[in-house]
Amino acid sequence: MLAHTSNSRYSEEERVIGSSASFGTVDELITNHSNFIPKFAKKYLQDLIPSIKENQLTLLLNLKFKTYNPGTILIKENEKNHFIYLLITGIAETISSKGHVIRTLSSGTLMGDISGLLQLTSSETIRSLSYITVLKIPSKLYTRIIYENNVYNLIETQIDSKDFLYKTWLFRDEISQVTMNKIVKDVEYKYYKKDHVFHLDCNKLYVILSGSIKRYICDEYISTLESTDFFNSSIAMFGEPTAFTLISDSACEVMILDPEILKEIPIIRWKLFEYNKRIKNIIQHCETDRNSKFLWKDEYSVHVQVIDNQHRKILYLLNNINNAVQSNNDYSLKENLASLKEFAKYHFEFEEKILLKYGYDIGDHANKHETVLQQLNEIHNNVIKDEHYDRNELLEFLSNWVEDHIIQEDQQYSSYLNSKNIF
Repeated sequence: MLAHTSNSRYSEEERVIGSSASFGTVDELITNHSNFIPKFAKKYLQDLIPSIKENQLTLLLNLKFKTYNPGTILIKENEKNHFIYLLITGIAETISSKGHVIRTLSSGTLMGDISGLLQLTSSETIRSLSYITVLKIPSKLYTRIIYENNVYNLIETQIDSKDFLYKTWLFRDEISQVTMNKIVKDVEYKYYKKDHVFHLDCNKLYVILSGSIKRYICDEYISTLESTDFFNSSIAMFGEPTAFTLISDSACEVMILDPEILKEIPIIRWKLFEYNKRIKNIIQHCETDRNSKFLWKDEYSVHVQVIDNQHRKILYLLNNINNAVQSNNDYSLKENLASLKEFAKYHFEFEEKILLKYGYDIGDHANKHETVLQQLNEIHNNVIKDEHYDRNELLEFLSNWVEDHIIQEDQQYSSYLNSKNIF
């Protein structure tokens, strides 16, 4: 299959082997006489209905497989659908009455299953976005198989959770039903009163069902999170503590999700990675942090990219700790100190290995690493035990890390590594 490109200026080689057909058209380079469609359909049906019997599978697989052109409407909003469509290949989309695309649908999705099962009019229009192949299942037959396999009650209890998540920015694109079933399987719900200060003591992802939550850095208001927004993604997905203080602006209800399943979904990881980059940018440009000594500056660079990137993360954590101290946010302080301790150990070991590899004398440098780790460990232990810690002493430790270690100590090996062509 030749991948399609948005570039209309094709090279001579591309002109020979491909065409200028629109997205979704398949160029057959080598004839294939195998028919994988029934195999895919069987696998999808077994995933969607794990208890399905062999005779039921045979019955469904003897139904018609149909191919539709891009833009074909399969199910219309406010009309009953007498057929359910198992999407085998291609991409479809759901559209609201206002013409807004709600979400995209990928292979393995049953389209119109809920309205068909409950004998209701469809709440959305579904149309093909590319060329698609589907298994067309009569709604009455699908309903009978669902009841015979005793999964109706499970489907019914998950309808609201799945429907809500599919409407959010994070989950609306190409999340298959099988995957969504796993996501909502062990979902938790919690209610919080107005003015609740969140101390997130678990590595879970929180999605707001109702109400609103304000985000602060120290005493500076940053933004308001509302229904369908989420929080705690930095620590749930990437192990990086948040810099925010979260306070409910009204009574609110949240959905709590297990991140281990989400980590296995590429599009979710990509969205959250990009989202966290934007959040870090917001933090760096807020009034509280604008003049912070813990933000990256060109003068901090040792001109070795991998080490500079590690220093950026250390500065990010130092800045979070500074903000936590200033705002008396003990939870954020503990979480960020724990992350800093873990990452500092990794960074120092990495730095020492690369210096040893290229013949640099690390004796004095390694001793200073050990001193920093001992101080950090002592501070962290005192904070964890809720023992008194000297606020000014902690802030001085953070400042010294930047001024003495990153700016002075680490600069000493910069030119040496560069002379070995390490950049």
